[in-house]
Amino acid sequence: MGYANYHARIRFSDDGSVWLLRVPRITSSIAQSLSEYLIRSEYATLKFLETTGVPAPRACDYGLASDENNKGPQGKRFADVKDKERVWNGLADILIGIQRHPLSKAGSLLPGSVPSEPIVSAVASDRFLVLSPSGPFGTASDYYSSLVEQNMVLIADGQLFTFFPVNAYLVFSFLKSQIQALAVNLNHDSSAATEQFYIKHVDDKGDHLMVDDELNITGIIDWQIASVVPASEAFRPSLVTAEMSDNLQWRVVLDDS
Repeated sequence: MGYANYHARIRFSDDGSVWLLRVPRITSSIAQSLSEYLIRSEYATLKFLETTGVPAPRACDYGLASDENNKGPQGKRFADVKDKERVWNGLADILIGIQRHPLSKAGSLLPGSVPSEPIVSAVASDRFLVLSPSGPFGTASDYYSSLVEQNMVLIADGQLFTFFPVNAYLVFSFLKSQIQALAVNLNHDSSAATEQFYIKHVDDKGDHLMVDDELNITGIIDWQIASVVPASEAFRPSLVTAEMSDNLQWRVVLDDS
């Protein structure tokens, strides 16, 4: 069982094939409407990824609650620096492939008229907060302004940073004042007529990667909160290179890689 999904292995008796069943966990903190939006967005994301060469699961269809395998991937743990380097190199190649498939707006993908050509719609949420759907956005500054403003609303309403709301509100207020300059510097591409955005795996801690015995990446899972974001966010350092055990103890460290 993961944070967002239940997993179960289903073995078919006729041919012995094994499928992994993923069912979203139902919690009181996530509304059914948002859960179903994320399912539709994950399906659209997976269909888009089929056109990019990213080794993501193949999506055949999806179902919603409103419509009338728990062992995880096999293999050894990362043993040393060379093992990590092999995985990081494989991940870098995948990110280079994603860079060849820019999109014109920031948001979340939803199914279009053709499965391999999804549309960019409103951003459903982010990794840590349940935010109101907003967007899509044609510029990085609009995208980040919306995220900052929604955080400020939650702080003012007493839902976020409850132990130091004034300091948190001032920090986000300062960030808002700097967004225009930061967005231009971080997302500028002189070769592009308009800003470009890229699909981003939001929960990239490392447990989203499936590898074979030689540590070649064979699959990437958990795309349900994926978003289309500015290049500076899509290709920045991520949780996959962090020591998560230390992060969960509120100590930030740099991985030896």
